[in-house]
Amino acid sequence: MITRIRSTFGRTRPSLVIVVCVALLLGSGVVMVLASSPYSSLVTYGSVWSVFLRQVIWIAGGVVVAIVALLVPTSALRKLRYVMLGGGFILLLAVLLPGVGQSVSGSSRWIALGPVTIQPSEIMKFAWCVFAADLLARRTGDGWKAKDVLIPLLGALAVACALIVKQPDLGTTIVIVAMTVAMMTASGLAVSTVVKIVGVMGIIGTGLAFAAPYRRARLLSFIHPFAHAYGSGYQVVQSLVSFGTGGATGVGLGRGSAQWGFLPHAHTDFIFSVVGEQTGLIGTLLIVGLILLLILMGLRIASRATGKFESLLALGITSWLAAESLINMGAALGLLPVTGIPLPFVSYGGSSMLITMAAVGVLLRIARDSERGLRVIDGGKMRVSMNHPVFSTPVG
Repeated sequence: MITRIRSTFGRTRPSLVIVVCVALLLGSGVVMVLASSPYSSLVTYGSVWSVFLRQVIWIAGGVVVAIVALLVPTSALRKLRYVMLGGGFILLLAVLLPGVGQSVSGSSRWIALGPVTIQPSEIMKFAWCVFAADLLARRTGDGWKAKDVLIPLLGALAVACALIVKQPDLGTTIVIVAMTVAMMTASGLAVSTVVKIVGVMGIIGTGLAFAAPYRRARLLSFIHPFAHAYGSGYQVVQSLVSFGTGGATGVGLGRGSAQWGFLPHAHTDFIFSVVGEQTGLIGTLLIVGLILLLILMGLRIASRATGKFESLLALGITSWLAAESLINMGAALGLLPVTGIPLPFVSYGGSSMLITMAAVGVLLRIARDSERGLRVIDGGKMRVSMNHPVFSTPVG
């Protein structure tokens, strides 16, 4: 029986599994946004339905964006890498300019375009993933030295992270760094080199975390949240209360206290807490299971991609989704500091939803190309091994 299940699972198309997982996460998300936002929606927009309807619009737009991304060849993305990266840098600079960037709760992360706001750091995630995948794919082969890769890669990374931290947005910085480390590890760079880089990044990150008073307060409240229950630890305490209230099966959709203002940002940063309160342990495990399955399929797509660039790009997108999910759920459970990272496909959001869906479209394109390639090879009654970056000769 186990062998049969493994065989069936092994023959399952990763692209189909990803579509199903994303659809279920989007469906769960829109239900939870409706169940968690009536109070904040009424206070902000004057209607309990406004946030829900906006989320529906963002999801519809995200589906369109994903379809468009699916139709674009990865070679076209590769040609536009410098344009996308340059555009990302320009937007990150623009958001810091007075009168251009829109400040919310002390953070200048958005640019208002009429009734719509965009978040440049979300756009930068996508642009960076394409740029880093291309650079690592081209310069980790024969004839290249480690410095040929690391100087341009880490130089551009330092500028991007500095601009994002300035907003301030340490959470997105961590996600971009995680993507970069994952791609560097798989590209063929020597493990010792990657370990040294991670060590330096860890030291810099720790310094940044303690440099700003508000980040230092978050770290202290993360360590002892109940000692700061009426201050910097309030969100974490209320989040843990929500999980405790939900128990195994939850209190029911639309019930509980988190959505009535007791838990700030319930429909965005802490929507996982609302899932725990209203659907209990069962609901949270379902969400976690879907995300884990999505990540597993992303890794499978990366391992079967037709080229090194496509493989690294798929790995970058997968690590992006994994890092965001881990950071969001870890913060909700009090296991990680609160950074304001949304839960992919579930949390309310515009820019994050559109860019994440675009990334999914690219992932599906890579999967479709590799699946077509495998079918053609099978049709010729032969199978060859793909050129995977995980088997590359170490550089440096």
